[in-house]
Amino acid sequence: MLHLNRTGTVAFLAGTLLLCTAVQAEPGQTSPDADVNQADSDEIEEITVYGARPLINLRWQMHTTEKNFYAVFNTLNSNDDFDVECGYETRTGSRLTEYSCSARFVRDYRSQLSKQRQSGSVATPEKRINIPEKEREMREELASLIEKYPDLLTAFTDALDAKQVYRAEREKRCKGTSMFCGGE
Repeated sequence: MLHLNRTGTVAFLAGTLLLCTAVQAEPGQTSPDADVNQADSDEIEEITVYGARPLINLRWQMHTTEKNFYAVFNTLNSNDDFDVECGYETRTGSRLTEYSCSARFVRDYRSQLSKQRQSGSVATPEKRINIPEKEREMREELASLIEKYPDLLTAFTDALDAKQVYRAEREKRCKGTSMFCGGE
């Protein structure tokens, strides 16, 4: 026994009606549209579909080009303290992960501060790393390497372009909302 709800019943009746009308056509009988359809079948129809790439794909592209840039930079720079690693990390006191890239000297500094906080000691000025000075040195080396190596310049512009595309698209789609909209 067949049980159908209202929508199912309508669909069943419509399908049955279509099937009955198709069976009623006599063999050899053609409709007036058949000649038009035959002429059109020689031409190939082109359909263009425009769609937006999901934000997660744009974000993945941004992260990939950024990692590629830093991989090239890490092989060329003269100071291992300037080697940059990218990845997701969880900030203290939070369960949310955040994607970031940081140089070794920054990671070492954070680690040093964390150990000092855990032990209860306060960092003295002679133990502290001069972050602004290291950042300036790193920027100078990066600028020098970009002038010398076209591959590094290409990787840099690719990463910058991908970041601009992602941020512009995110701003357009999210309209100022900060959370849960292709987040960073």
